[in-house]
Amino acid sequence: MMRLVVENGPHAGKQLDIQVGRSTIGRAPDSTLCLANDPSVSRSHLEVPNSGQEVTIRDLGSTSGTFVNGVAAPSQQTIHAKHGDRLRLGQSIVRIDSVASNSHAAPPPVVRKTDGKSCFQCGSSFSMFGARAKSHEFPALCNQCAGQTLVKLERFRRSLQGEINMWNGAPSHLRDRVTVRASEAGLDVSLALSRSADIAGSFLQRVLAFLLQDGQLDEAEEKIFFEYMSALNVSEQHIPSLVGQVRHYAFLRELRAGTLPTIRPSAMLPSAEIAHIEVPAVYFRELSSSYRRHTGSFLVTNSRFIFTQTDAPFEVALSKVLGITLCPPNQFELQLARRQGTGVYQCDQAFYVVEVARAALEFHLRHRVLQQSSSRAIPPDIKAAVWARDGGRCVECAEGDYLEFDHVIPFSKGGATSTNNLQLLCRRCNLKKSDRI
Repeated sequence: MMRLVVENGPHAGKQLDIQVGRSTIGRAPDSTLCLANDPSVSRSHLEVPNSGQEVTIRDLGSTSGTFVNGVAAPSQQTIHAKHGDRLRLGQSIVRIDSVASNSHAAPPPVVRKTDGKSCFQCGSSFSMFGARAKSHEFPALCNQCAGQTLVKLERFRRSLQGEINMWNGAPSHLRDRVTVRASEAGLDVSLALSRSADIAGSFLQRVLAFLLQDGQLDEAEEKIFFEYMSALNVSEQHIPSLVGQVRHYAFLRELRAGTLPTIRPSAMLPSAEIAHIEVPAVYFRELSSSYRRHTGSFLVTNSRFIFTQTDAPFEVALSKVLGITLCPPNQFELQLARRQGTGVYQCDQAFYVVEVARAALEFHLRHRVLQQSSSRAIPPDIKAAVWARDGGRCVECAEGDYLEFDHVIPFSKGGATSTNNLQLLCRRCNLKKSDRI
């Protein structure tokens, strides 16, 4: 018989004997081995079929992947499992043991229990004051043990910072190095990483900027980002802005693949017409010497643009649309083959309106945007040098989100892909600069 032992993570110490049949691991409550407190584990992450003759494992297409002895397991492929194998799922490390050979296996982790009256680490009873008083920062420890832990944590943070400053290896190898660093500092890796979220967050920001150097994030790059999150025990709650950027580019990727959102519009549409996006907007209609504001609702469907709920409604077929351009902040310009409706619109979701509208136009006209030339690719050493020089901030507005590598002299105008001709810009400043020098 084989047994699963959770060595590390929120469920450390948990065990499960693998019965003949199909066992599953995941966050779902009906999983045979439920790891509900590990946010990096998928609901249905892994299955462990046991035929009675052999035990195998199969990753079920999890978001963060499964690593067997530090090597990524191919998704949806069956792999033979043996005694001593260690599986990493999110923040958890699960060891496979053979019960028959348990005398030779490493003992399961000892989970010390405390009644709240003694130190979790040294076992001394808490006193009212002094070194053995309960620590405010680590309530399970006395002040003396807490002080020692803080020294270890500072040592680990310095070593972690040095490890990831110029890291360019695989996420699984990074996790192995981090585990070694934590062991050298005498710390549990989960505790060490939980107190180093700021360092991990800065590193993940740099990883995402490097992945976005071409302005797009494909599925493989998205998986790499989440693998780094898992390697550093970082949950989505720790870096909501970065995860939001990843979701944003995933949305754009779906749009460019022709998968447009579907909504229920406020206006009545023919049964064959599909609404994609509808937002409150203000239309600035140009007069001979001024502008007139018209407040209404801008709607994009699979066959037309509609401006409704206003005193100046209009609709135009997609075939009559010449172009739509983003005009930061929160504006877009619509160019039509007629005067009515042509002009500038203002709304809170201008960027998404433009992207969805362009996707609708491309799908309608059976047109797909050509991929950028691979010659625009930026070598890793140049990206690292530009990132370090610009301090991981937009050189125009000092923002740290949605960063992109921009050619000062545009690539389309002969600009070189070199350290001197590259700079960090946030997406808004990059759009504003466009292809100007």
